[in-house]
Amino acid sequence: MIQKQIGNWLIEFDREATENAYANITHGITCDCQPCLNYDKACSVFPVTVRDFFDELGVDLLKPAELMNFTVENDIANTGGWYHIVGNYLDGDDVWQPVAPKHAHKKSAK
Repeated sequence: MIQKQIGNWLIEFDREATENAYANITHGITCDCQPCLNYDKACSVFPVTVRDFFDELGVDLLKPAELMNFTVENDIANTGGWYHIVGNYLDGDDVWQPVAPKHAHKKSAK
C-alpha cells in the first residue's frame, strides 16, 4: 500500500489492485446520450495533472462508477463522475460540515 496526502486526507491505496479492478471492467461509458458522450470527450482533454493523478492511483478515466448530469443555466450542462480505488482512509477532517439536518456546506480552507 502507498500512502498519499490528498487535501485534508491521508489515504493508503493499492495501485496494482485498483488497476486490475478497472481492467476487469469490460465496459466504460457505454451510453450514447449526449451527457455521457460529452464526458467521454472531456476525459481526453483533462489537464495532464488530473490524468497523472488518476494514473498514479490506477484509475481508468474512461470507466467511471457513476456519472451525473444536470443543466445549470442556459442549457449549460454540469457533469460529474465518481471513481473508486482500492485502499483505506487513514486520517483527515471532513470538508463537509452539517449546517442543518440533511444539508451541508463546504468548510473554509484552513
